[in-house]
Amino acid sequence: MPPIAKISKEDIINKAVNIARCENFNSINARRLAKELGCSVQPIFSNFKNMEELKNVVLSKICELFYETITKVEDSNISKYKQVGLNYIKFAKAEPNMFKLIFLGNNKCPMEEEFVNEKNNYYLKVYDLIENDTGLDKKKIPSFHLKMWIFTHGLATLVASKCTFTDEEINELLTSEFKALLQEEKEGKINEKNN
Repeated sequence: MPPIAKISKEDIINKAVNIARCENFNSINARRLAKELGCSVQPIFSNFKNMEELKNVVLSKICELFYETITKVEDSNISKYKQVGLNYIKFAKAEPNMFKLIFLGNNKCPMEEEFVNEKNNYYLKVYDLIENDTGLDKKKIPSFHLKMWIFTHGLATLVASKCTFTDEEINELLTSEFKALLQEEKEGKINEKNN
């Protein structure tokens, strides 16, 4: 009889992430995981104190996947800041259960605050992208980003809820909003000088 393969902590996390991806976060429980892994519940509770600890790790892993996805800015023909917005919406479309878990569920993902909190690492990275892509005055960037994020998040939420937009429509909507907000911020700057 061949030896039974050892179930690693990473195996458990990955299987739980997959359950959250395909069904929902509440479907993650010890019996279900054990069945999916082909083992007893013993490896689960050897690696995790309880299911709450495992679920916290799974939520953090999902937030990491989200962050990795949205920060892939590889297309040199599109501004980097716009690519972040497009990737945000693509994630919502490709991973609606994960997107809903992060932003629309009762679980608090630390990633949510990083979009608008000036003290977090994500915001600082995006701040640099905005500054490079817009030439906005540094004082205008927080307002611009907050408004752009609200618009992008609204689109992503609609997409995660199965509203259908083509890639072209999404691209056009983001471009239009970006230009309108940029003009608004720049005109505000001009009006401040005139007052």
